[in-house]
Amino acid sequence: FYITIAWAVWYGIHYHLTGMGSLGAEKLKAQQVAAAEAQAKSGAVTIDEATLRGLSKLPSRVDAGRQLYASVGCASCHGADATGGTAPNLRDGWWLHGSDAMDIYAVLRKGTAKDYGMPAQDRVSDDELASIIAWIGAVNRDEGAKPGKRLAPAREKEAPIAW
Repeated sequence: FYITIAWAVWYGIHYHLTGMGSLGAEKLKAQQVAAAEAQAKSGAVTIDEATLRGLSKLPSRVDAGRQLYASVGCASCHGADATGGTAPNLRDGWWLHGSDAMDIYAVLRKGTAKDYGMPAQDRVSDDELASIIAWIGAVNRDEGAKPGKRLAPAREKEAPIAW
């Protein structure tokens, strides 16, 4: 009984009064960022939703993604600021194939239909794709929606990136 009381007092002080411990969503977010940083340092990237979202919070990955977006040909179709051109706007919160990180990965890696593959899909590694996705996520989250050309308004679903 006394051990339970002592534990409760310690827990309250440690987690709630001193702020030394982290709880719930705060702790999960810190763990995801730490895991993404560790993977980035090792050079190996696991392609899953949590990792891709975590990478969007690493400035080095976001910057690498911005540079890759411009250099591998994404900008030639989606526009320099990703607001659309001959391909859909990536900044307006309307998506044809979903706005989760894995949805974006699937489109970048496999294309959307037989005739609409991404020009760089076979030349870009998973690590580079992860950086491009990190930039897309960060620019949407940090700078917000940016209107531009909507390619197929009737087929697009509103799904702003909030990760």
